[in-house]
Amino acid sequence: MGRDVARGCGPPRMKPGVGAFVPANHAPAAQGGAWPPPLSVERVGSCPLCGSPDQRPLGGVPDAGVQEINRYLPPGIGRFNAVTNELCACSACGLHYLDPRLDGPSLAALYKGWYRFAFPRIFDQWYEAQRAAEFRDYHLRFLDEVAPNRGSLLDVGTGSGAFLAVAREGGWAAEGLDLDADAVEEAGRRHGLTVRSGTLQSALGPDERFDAITMFDYLEHTTSPSCDLDTAVERLRPGGMLAVRVPNRAGWQSRLMGLGWLGIISVHLTYFDESVLRRALTNRGLEVLRVYQGNFRPVTAILSQRARWLRSRVSREWSASPAVADSAGPRGPRPKGFRRNLARLLWSVGIELVDHAGGWFQAGNNLLVLARRPL
Repeated sequence: MGRDVARGCGPPRMKPGVGAFVPANHAPAAQGGAWPPPLSVERVGSCPLCGSPDQRPLGGVPDAGVQEINRYLPPGIGRFNAVTNELCACSACGLHYLDPRLDGPSLAALYKGWYRFAFPRIFDQWYEAQRAAEFRDYHLRFLDEVAPNRGSLLDVGTGSGAFLAVAREGGWAAEGLDLDADAVEEAGRRHGLTVRSGTLQSALGPDERFDAITMFDYLEHTTSPSCDLDTAVERLRPGGMLAVRVPNRAGWQSRLMGLGWLGIISVHLTYFDESVLRRALTNRGLEVLRVYQGNFRPVTAILSQRARWLRSRVSREWSASPAVADSAGPRGPRPKGFRRNLARLLWSVGIELVDHAGGWFQAGNNLLVLARRPL
């Protein structure tokens, strides 16, 4: 998932007469308790990056992110209702974005479900070590190459604090910022970090400036990317660096899967490619120094992660339904979902390898851009 749900500089611009909250897919409220609440959507009406009302519909797809969170919710508290993500393209700047999208309370509820129930079970110590290596070997190394004099750094949408911890170990005077209270708590629990709670507009003092601001897996989650970029540039010292990573909608995996791309989930509100992100940065007076769309992980890490996923899923189903079987295995009867999970594993490994192959040609799943504010 992502790392923040910023409200930004105010309510998003909408066409007159739109913006009312309606139930997503008109689905019934979750059963079995007051939480989670029913997910609702709001109309956007104009591009959240450039403000243009001219948009082109691209189609809709059922949201897989909600389904994944539901798998980890404990019994007795209900489940999130289904959501369909409707994607459109801005005719002016080329940004792709969801319209309608989940409203603020629904986004907050999903992040609560993610950080309280799903995240701790998915991102164990092994995966946390993999993420730390990724941040250290790529993000921090690239930043150090263009900003060798390590100074103050603000990590926006810091989430569980993985990059923030790596940046501090690397010699930066790094601070974290996240709107989600559960993410702030998770950063403290995992890394002993103190993270500010709030947005770029609300949590900083009027005179605070930074030598570097990082937005890794953040910009696609905020409802106001334009305002957040404006504020980030304003908060940079002259010569300061802005580093942004977002899902790359121009990568091989996205092109192959179309609307079925794994990156299209309800908490990803916007979708960038290099030209759109580069233009957004240069229009704000920044000089783009580096663009990276390659691999962040070796193939061995991908295969290990998928094998751990299968073992975790099968173990959970064995524990939940030990008496239901379709074939025998070394641990006794296998749950009916074993073959389905094995098929999903093989499919997901194939899709990951497509992404990895794309990374060899700078067409991977992630887009990392580093840009400098002029002196």
